[in-house]
Order: sequence, then structure tokens, then C-alpha cells
Amino acid sequence: MRLLSLRLGGTVLLAAVFLASAGCGDDPGDEAAVARIAADAPPLSAFDIYAVGSGDGNVLFSDVYGITLNPLRAYRLTADKRISWITANAGTVAVAAGDEQIDKLGLVQSDGVIAEIPGLGRPHAFSPEFQPDGTLRYEDLGTGDTIVHRYMSYDPKSTKSTVLFETRDDTASIAAAGPGGGFLSVVQTENRDDQILLMDFDGKRRAITVAPQIGSPVAGKGFVVSPVYRAGSDVPASDTAVVNPRTGKVRMIEGWAVLGVTPDRTKFLAVRHLGSDAELGVVDPTNRDTPQILGTIPGLTLYMASWVERAQPSR
Repeated sequence: MRLLSLRLGGTVLLAAVFLASAGCGDDPGDEAAVARIAADAPPLSAFDIYAVGSGDGNVLFSDVYGITLNPLRAYRLTADKRISWITANAGTVAVAAGDEQIDKLGLVQSDGVIAEIPGLGRPHAFSPEFQPDGTLRYEDLGTGDTIVHRYMSYDPKSTKSTVLFETRDDTASIAAAGPGGGFLSVVQTENRDDQILLMDFDGKRRAITVAPQIGSPVAGKGFVVSPVYRAGSDVPASDTAVVNPRTGKVRMIEGWAVLGVTPDRTKFLAVRHLGSDAELGVVDPTNRDTPQILGTIPGLTLYMASWVERAQPSR
């Protein structure tokens, strides 16, 4: 997601969020905040796509929007939650949210409240991602005084957490599950283009240099896609890098920024911002020049999305 490049600045981002929140009345019970949630929204389980977006283009104050495809429409589901990451399956929407000043995991409720994850609570963590088996993967910073980047798996059935990988390397940020096992990490250092690392759980890594500034990658079937920023990470991504994880070849799709992959993971959902409006399209990595246009959502900037398995693209 777009906040990856900001979060790698660590203290800078957390300080920015803290200072912004200090002057903002965003208590979950605040009546004004509740009033900004769409009153005519369908049930939480009825949406095709769950997205992180902002009505005023403010990346630090993004919220959750539910999107229906037929008709194409977006409904604001949270207010003042400072959502930085989202993942959903057929029955649950999980986020990393800065509503308590630092990113914590939680579940989105029908009333817009971010609730604890049963058996896990609201840990300080990042990058939640549901897996096909229902487990939730995420990154945290360990439990002691020393920062340790850990890639975790949580099983909601057994309420058991498992450490899949850990490192003290502060240059890499774990972003997503990798294609065919392992996971994806991003390295962002000065004087070098950003790299995507394909990593195994035993620490073996392969670096692919992508572009001067990228956001978090996501894996499809046989490809990895990452948003590309041409004008800095404080504005939405403008392009998409399509990476072949087998050959390391990188191709650019200009004008469309990836939001997430389709439910079958063979294509990806992308956005083209037209002024203050968001045009959505589905892009086939093997046919990059002819995206399937879904339509335009007025007055909304989108940064990341999770398209649930039950959804099908409009024809």
C-alpha cells in the first residue's frame, strides 16, 4: 500500500499521525464522526470490494469504503480511523488503523467501530492479509525492547499465533505473502531504486529492482504488482509495476495504479484518478493495454482495496 514508503520512515510517520490526531476530535462515540458514515450503506457483508480511501485526498486520514459493482457505488463505512491497510474475506474485514495513534490491527464492525480480533486483541502491527485457509498474516515488531520485524500467522479457529519469520534488518518491510510460498518484502534505501525481495522462510532472498519509489506489492498467479509513485508518496500512486517473479523482468503500466488483485488472482484492480474522481479498471497483466473499465466513483481518492472471493467483475 501507499503507506509502506512512509512507514519505513518509522518515527516520522508515527509523529505525523500523532500530531495530526492531537487536534482532531475522533472519539468513536463522537456523534459528528458517526454522522459521516453512510446511513444508506448495505450490510457489511454485502460489498464486492473493501477499499482504503479519502474524500479529501488526505493520505493520513483515510477510512474504509465499501464498494458495490452493480451499480458501481462507494459507501463510507468508518470515520476518522486513519486506516493504513485493509484485507477481507467473505465474512470479515480486517484493518491496520491508527485510530489509537499507532497502527493496530482490528475488525471493522457494521457501526464503523474498529473492534478487537477475537483471541488476538488489537496488537500494534501492520500489513494484515487473509490467506485462502482463513488465517491472518501480518507484520509486527516483536514483544521485547529490541525491535524485531516478525512475519506472523494467526489462526482464528485455534486462536494460535505462529512466527513465520523474523529479522532485525531494519531496511526491509514485510508486505505480503509471496507467489508460491514465502513472502514479499520491500527495501527502500537512499541513492538506489526500490527493490522487491522474494523471500523464503529460511531467509533466502532474491532482489528485483523496480522503480525509484514504490508502494507495497501484492502477488497474483505468476506475477507481482506494485504501485509506483512519480510525484512522491504524499499523493496517490500513478502507475503500476508488473514483475515476473520467475525472470525478474519488470514492465510498467502507466496511468493506472494497482489497488489489489481480483478474487481469482489472475488480474488486478487498478485506479486512475481523474481530478478528484476515481476511475476503476481491471487489468490483465498479459494484456496490459486494454483494461476493463468498471466505472468512475466521484469525489474519492483510493489507495488500496481487497476484492472478496464472492465478487465477479461486471460484464
